Amino acid sequence: MQISQTAILLLSVTSFTSWSALYGILCLAFTHKSYEWSYRVVVTVHCLAMLVMSAACELFNETWRFSIPGQPSTNDEIFTLAICQGYFIFDLIHSIYQGKAKVMWAHHAIAAVGARVTLTSGICGAEVTLCLFLAELTNPMLMAHWFLRDAGMADHILYEVNQLLFLASYIVIRMGLGSYLLYLYIMNPLSYVLLKIGGIIMWLVNVVFMGEILKKAYKNFIVKKRI
Repeated sequence: MQISQTAILLLSVTSFTSWSALYGILCLAFTHKSYEWSYRVVVTVHCLAMLVMSAACELFNETWRFSIPGQPSTNDEIFTLAICQGYFIFDLIHSIYQGKAKVMWAHHAIAAVGARVTLTSGICGAEVTLCLFLAELTNPMLMAHWFLRDAGMADHILYEVNQLLFLASYIVIRMGLGSYLLYLYIMNPLSYVLLKIGGIIMWLVNVVFMGEILKKAYKNFIVKKRI
């Protein structure tokens, strides 16, 4: 028996409240650090939590659930996506308040809506948690990039190695494997049409991110070396 919609809503609200509270506590506890530092810690905690939870959703299943799309979501998948939805609502509000790039608004909004659609429909939890897992695989290196720079290590070899690893992982996982899986999902007649549309929009957002990442990589590894 699936978790009720009332319980799912309560989980999402609790998740949003918890991520917001964690951010507030970090801001108050580490006054010598910037608000952005506190935000990045929250992002890192969410990233690690989602990697563990999304992987656990499928590792403990007796059957391989990705062969046939549109299957009913398990309670583990529902719980994970409810927590994820609450986080992305927090992230969206934070991005708007901090005046971050609108492409970030789009990314967080699409993620929150995608989780909501999956939770409301009660299906496709396996596909969405797989996408969540793959997307979060690149985030630890993105966060390490920020923390290393914040610590004044922008000229350290670790910073450059991390940049290269992040670039490679983004190309391979998000643009390579992600594009292939999206193609398979779109071509499958059993796939949920709303998630097909959401997947295409998210892929386009990732293309924009890829362009920004390549520009920064060119600046750091080509232009900087010439100087």
